[in-house]
Parts: sequence; structure tokens; C-alpha cells
Amino acid sequence: MRALTRVCSIGLVTLSAIAVVGRAVPADALADETALPQSGRHEPPVMVLDRLLAIVGDHPVTLSDVRAARVLGLVPDAEDTATLVGRLIDRELMRIEVDRFTVAEPPAEAIDARIAAARKGFSTPDAFEAAVRSAGLRVEQVRAVMRDEVRIASYLEQRFGSTAEARRAEAIDEWVASLRRRTDIKVSP
Repeated sequence: MRALTRVCSIGLVTLSAIAVVGRAVPADALADETALPQSGRHEPPVMVLDRLLAIVGDHPVTLSDVRAARVLGLVPDAEDTATLVGRLIDRELMRIEVDRFTVAEPPAEAIDARIAAARKGFSTPDAFEAAVRSAGLRVEQVRAVMRDEVRIASYLEQRFGSTAEARRAEAIDEWVASLRRRTDIKVSP
């Protein structure tokens, strides 16, 4: 068995299919384990390595994304998976919107600051590195995710920076709701 990978919603390499004895299982079949091919007499059982939780446009959100987002501090650790999936859907909608517009490339220092903030959640730098590895991430993937975080923050500041502080969160929520209305989003049960 070997995993086929591709870049997913938060810029991480995740499972997009499983090849089992020469057969590929599409990523959308991972959301429904009953859709996986049944093992024949001579085939090993199919083992699900990841789970598709949602599709935002044509961008998948997987269980690996939830784990990685927790490790990198993009979402609160205590929230349940369904709430985190909602947050990752919103993040992906914002990332897609940022990609549509010209947002200046963030300085390396801003990306480094985001990575340093994520590291502060761990007792040692080695503990952070181990957590990143356990989430299946590489250094360049962490940088790419943090780059997107900085770009999203910059875009929000450009778009909503002049909005009164008391109204800003509400304005962002309304904007994200409008993005949800015009984007095809499928959430797995």
C-alpha cells in the first residue's frame, strides 16, 4: 500500500488517494469508508490513513489538516473537530480570496515571528519539531502555512482596518458568510 499525496487546504501535503494492490481509492471515498474497495481473498485489508472532512470549492480539508492546525496553533486546541473544520473552511475561503487579489509578499521576519509564536506553545524547540514531524509536516510546509496566515492577516487589515473595533469582528464574519454563500462547500457527516 502506498499513499498518493498533494497539497491541501492549509498548504500541507496530505493523502489524496490510497493505492492498494494497483487500485487507487479517490480522496472523496475516504469520507465514506463503505465506498472503499473490499479486499479480495489475496488482497490485504484497506486501511484508511486520513479522512476527508470537507471540500471547499475544489480544496480538501482533512483530518490531517485539523491535526496540523492544532500543532501550529492556528486553532484552539480545546475545540471539537466539527468546530475546527468550520474554522478551517473559513480559513480556506479567506486564503482563496487573498489569492484572487494582489497581496504583497510578506517579509521573512513576519513569517519567522509566526513560527516563533507557534514554538512558544511547546516546552522546547525539539518538542515543537517533534510535534511538527508527528503531524507529517516539513519545515517548508510550516513556512508556507505561516506565509498564508500573514497574507490573510494583511488582507483583513487592508479590507477592515478602518472599521471601528467594535464592529470589525462582525464585519469579517459577514464577509466570510458571503464567501460561504458563493462557494461550493461539502462537509462530510
